[in-house]
Amino acid sequence: MLIERNNTSGYNYSLSFKFNKELVEHCKYLSEKYGFRRFTFFDGSWRFTDLDVVVELKDRYPEIQISDDIKSEYELADYMVKESILAKANTELLKNTRETNLEIKGIKGTLLPYQKIGVQFFINSNGRAMNSDPMGSGKSLQSLAYIAHSGIKLTLVICPSVVKYNWKNEIKKWTNLKSLIIDSKSDVSDLLGAVEKTNFFIINYDILPKFLPFLTTVQWQAAILDEVHYCKNKKSIRTKAVRKIVSKIQKIIMLSGTPFLNRPIELFAPLNMLDPKTWHDYYSFGRRYCDGHSGRYGWDDKGSSNIAELQERISPYFIRRSKAEILPDLPQKRFINHPVELDAKTQKEYKLAEEELAEFLINIKKKTEKEAARSLQAEKLVKLGALRQLTSNGKIEASKELIQNIIENGEKVVVFSCYNHPLEELHEFFKDISVLVTGKVGAKERDDFVNDFQNNSEKKIFFGGIGSAGVGINLTAATNALFIDYAWRPGDHAQAIDRIHRIGSTAKHITIYQLYSKKTVDEYMYKLLSKKQLLFDQLIDGKEIPKEMSKSYTSSLMRIIERRSLKNKTLQK
Repeated sequence: MLIERNNTSGYNYSLSFKFNKELVEHCKYLSEKYGFRRFTFFDGSWRFTDLDVVVELKDRYPEIQISDDIKSEYELADYMVKESILAKANTELLKNTRETNLEIKGIKGTLLPYQKIGVQFFINSNGRAMNSDPMGSGKSLQSLAYIAHSGIKLTLVICPSVVKYNWKNEIKKWTNLKSLIIDSKSDVSDLLGAVEKTNFFIINYDILPKFLPFLTTVQWQAAILDEVHYCKNKKSIRTKAVRKIVSKIQKIIMLSGTPFLNRPIELFAPLNMLDPKTWHDYYSFGRRYCDGHSGRYGWDDKGSSNIAELQERISPYFIRRSKAEILPDLPQKRFINHPVELDAKTQKEYKLAEEELAEFLINIKKKTEKEAARSLQAEKLVKLGALRQLTSNGKIEASKELIQNIIENGEKVVVFSCYNHPLEELHEFFKDISVLVTGKVGAKERDDFVNDFQNNSEKKIFFGGIGSAGVGINLTAATNALFIDYAWRPGDHAQAIDRIHRIGSTAKHITIYQLYSKKTVDEYMYKLLSKKQLLFDQLIDGKEIPKEMSKSYTSSLMRIIERRSLKNKTLQK
C-alpha cells in the first residue's frame, strides 16, 4: 500500500493497494465524509486533495508507505493534525470545568464562573466557535468579554434588527468601547469616516446586501454573529452576504441558543463559515447526516441520519451548558397544557376547513406534473396555515379568562402567538394595562414597550409575536407565559420562554401555559414538536434518543389530517 503524489484531474495524492475489503469500505466512507471533489476513486486508485487525508489513512493503517517526495510534507501535516487534536481534547475538557483562573481584562463588573469558562473556550478555539448556552445566560456578555480581553479593536456585530439597540446598550454597560448602529439610512461615506474611532459596528441581517461593498472593504478583526440560526439556509441572500463578509475575517464568534431550529441541514452553513476546509461539501453533509437523496421534487435533505457521529464531529465547535448546571438559582419552570373548547362557530368553521384540506390532499395525489405538484405544495401549506389560525382565533375568549386570573393574583404575564389577530384583539381588551409588540413595531419603539412592561407596575401584560418578541429581549418582570398556539419549531418556543426564564428573574417559579384544542391541528402539532425536541437534544446536548426522527413533520401532519378525515367518512357511512 502506497500513498504518492499524483496531480491527476485536480487531485494531489493517490493511494494504491491490492484488494482489501475493509480498506475499500473505509475509502468509501472517506469519499462520503469528504465529498467526491476531495476523495474519489479514479483510474484504478483512490485520489484525494489534502494532506489531512494522508494523515488519517496512515494513522488507521500504519502499514501504508509514504513516498519520499511527500514525506516531509506528511510529517509537518501529521504534527499539525496532532496539535489540532490536542487542542480539541483540551477544549472538550474545558466544557466539564467549573472554574478557571482566567483574569479577564477590559470588562466592567465581574463575570460568573461559567461565563469566564465561555470566554476561555473562545480563546482556546482561536476565536472561531459557537456559544450555544441557553437563552438568558449571558452569551452576548461572554462574546464582548472575549473581544475586550483579546484587545480586538474593530468588530462587526451582525444580529436581528430587534436586538441592535440591545447590543449597543450591552457594549456601553460592560465595556468602554465605542459602538455605532448601521441602519438602512446610514451614509457609507460617514461609516468609512467612523472606522478609525469606532470599535463595534452593529448591523442587522436584513440590510447586509445594501452595505456589502462597505462591509467587505473594511478589515474587520472579528465578527459576532448573533442568533446565527438566521443563516440556516445556505441559498438565502442573507447567508450568502454573511459568508462573503466573514470569509476575510479571522475571528468569528457565533451565538445561538438554538443553533438549528428544525433540521440538521441547518447546521451546515454556520459550520461552513467556521471551518470551510472541513465543512465544504453541502451534498456530502446532506447525504451523511440528513438522509439526503433525490426525491420527487429534487434534492431532499430534510431528514436526519448518523446523528451520533455528527454530534461527535461538531462537538469541538460548540460550548453549551444547561441552565440547571450554570444557573441553579433560576426559578423552576412548570408547564401546564391547558385544553380549550372552541366555540360552536369556530368548531363548525374548523371542521369544514379540515375536511376541505383533507379533500385537497387526496386530490393532489393524482397530480404528476412536477411544476403543478410544487404549486400545490405551496397551496397545501397556505391551507394548513389557515387551519391553524382558526384554532388560534377560537381561543381568544379562553385566553381572556386565563389572563384575568393571572393578573388578579398580582402577577405579570407574557402572551405569545404566531398570529397578530388574537394578540391585537386581546390587547384592545386589556389596553390600559398591556403593551403589544408585533412585526409592525420598530426596534426603538419595541425597546420602549419592553422597558414599560419591565418597570411600570401598571403594565401587567406583554402581548408579543413569537417571531418579533421571542428573541433578544428581557421580560423577567413576568412570572407567567401563555402560548395561544404552537410555532413550527421547538427552538422558537424555547427562545420565547427564555425571555422570562433568564438572569434577572427573581420569581420562585415560572408557569408556562400552552393552550390547545383537542382533536385539532394543535394536538397533532404538540406530538410532532415533541419529536423535534428529542432530535435537538441529542445533537446539541449529546443526549440519546431511541431512533432516528421522521424526516418531514409537515408531511406527517398532513397524513394525520387525511387519515382522520377518511376515518370520519367511514364512520358516517
